[in-house]
Amino acid sequence: MTCELWPCTIIDQEHRDELLANARLIAAAPDLLEVLMEIVATDDAAIAELKGIMGQHMESSDLTVRARAAIAKALGESQA
Repeated sequence: MTCELWPCTIIDQEHRDELLANARLIAAAPDLLEVLMEIVATDDAAIAELKGIMGQHMESSDLTVRARAAIAKALGESQA
């Protein structure tokens, strides 16, 4: 078993792997948020276009609703 000295603590390999995985996720977060926002905007545009063509009430998919909630959480906005 190997250990490393990180600021103020000694960690084992399993904890180190978790910290590095978290760091990679944090580093990717801005790109993930940007892509998710583009997907939601594309879905909104498609729904608006279909409403115009079909003249019917259409709702966002459950995935789009969940994506909006994730975006709001990432931006620190309420999900009211």
